[in-house]
Amino acid sequence: MDTNTALVVIIGVLVLLAVLRGPKRPRYIPKKSRELAKAKFVQEFYSDPKNKGKRLPWKKLEYDHYVPFSDGGTHEPENIRLIPRKENRSKGAENPQSQDRMRTIVIVAIVLFILYLLSKP
Repeated sequence: MDTNTALVVIIGVLVLLAVLRGPKRPRYIPKKSRELAKAKFVQEFYSDPKNKGKRLPWKKLEYDHYVPFSDGGTHEPENIRLIPRKENRSKGAENPQSQDRMRTIVIVAIVLFILYLLSKP
C-alpha cells in the first residue's frame, strides 16, 4: 500500500468514527423538568375520577420524552412526562437519525472509494 492510499484509508476511518459517534449530550434530566412533569402527572392522576382515593404508583413510573432523546428531543419541561415503567420500556424509540447516519456512512464510503481509485497511478 502506497502513502496516498494509506492516507485516504486513515482519513476515511477517522471520518467514519466521527459520523458513528455523533454529538454527545448529557442524559440527565434537570430537576426543574422532573418537578414539573411530576406536578403535571399528580394533577392528571387526581383529576381522573377512577383514581379517587388511590395512592400514586411512584415506584412504577419513569420519566419519558415526548420527542425521544435519541431523535434530538430536549430535556425541556414541555418534552418530559411521567409514564408507567412497563409502557416506557415497551415502546422504545424509533430512531430516524440512525437511518440518516447510515446514509451518511454510505456516502462517505463511496467518496473514499472514488478517492482511492483516483489516487492509483
